Order: sequence, then structure tokens, then C-alpha cells
Amino acid sequence: MSEVINANALVQEELRDFIKAPRAGTGIYILDDNPLPVGGGNIAATQKELAVGTVMTDGSIFAGISPDTGREMYLTAQDAPLTYTFNDAADFAKSLTAHNQNDWRVPTKNELKVIFDNRAAISGFMVSDKPAWYWSSTQETSFSAWAQRFTDGHQVQRGENMASLLRCVRS
Repeated sequence: MSEVINANALVQEELRDFIKAPRAGTGIYILDDNPLPVGGGNIAATQKELAVGTVMTDGSIFAGISPDTGREMYLTAQDAPLTYTFNDAADFAKSLTAHNQNDWRVPTKNELKVIFDNRAAISGFMVSDKPAWYWSSTQETSFSAWAQRFTDGHQVQRGENMASLLRCVRS
């Protein structure tokens, strides 16, 4: 199904909402195999499924659909440069500006599972022969939070003062 959008007739925010939540069906609008840009003029867009692992025009990576929000999830192209305690990971994500975006966060436990399940298509994780723990934002107690080991997918509660890896997400 194709739909012509007169971007000049829509205010910028309405166009962003249209792209994030298309009126017909689900997914994201694609123009010539590229994500639909925000801009002016008449744009003929064809809706089709966006593949996990697709590198977006801003450099972020489509990671799948959040099981918590039902919205598309995008990751930074690389892991954060260091390992972090739980609070430091949250602070790093909150202050991060990457791919021209500044609304990055630590993924939830459920989102981290989706990211793990899609890791081959996403790539770039710091996984080797030693355990590679990644933080989620889901706290279990006042001193522990959920993390996932990307060598085998095991999720456990880790002390918030322990160092783990981080891949930031936005949705």
C-alpha cells in the first residue's frame, strides 16, 4: 500500500508522529529502501517491515520492538566505552548524545532479552570467551538490578556496585 504525504501541509511534530506510528498497519515507512526522512515536499512512501539490524540514516541500529512499550527500539552503533556500575550506567545513558539524539537510556530487562535474541543481526557487542554482562534498568532490590550475560543469555540479579557493559537504547 502506498500513501502520498504532503509534508508541507503537516507541522514537523505531526510528521514525526506519523513516521513513528503510521496510520495504516504497523512498521515504519520506507522510501527507496531507506527510512523515511523528516522533510518537506511530497513524499511517496511504501510501508514495509524494517529488518532488525538495519542501520538507520543517523547511524543508530534498529533492534526490534520493545515488549514493554510496543515501540521500535534503536541502539547506539557500539557499546559504551567502559564498564559501569548500575548508577553510572544510567548517568552515562542519560547524558549521552549520539547519532544526533539525546534521549538514550539503559534498556529494561525485557528489552535486553530482545536485544540479546537479535544480537547476531545487531552485532558489535563486546563478547569474547569471558562473561559479558550487560546492564538493564530493571532494579530488583535497592542494591541489585537485572543484567544479562551475552555469552549465553543468562539473566541474573547483580549488585549495583558491580561493573557491567552497556548498550544504550531509545524508543
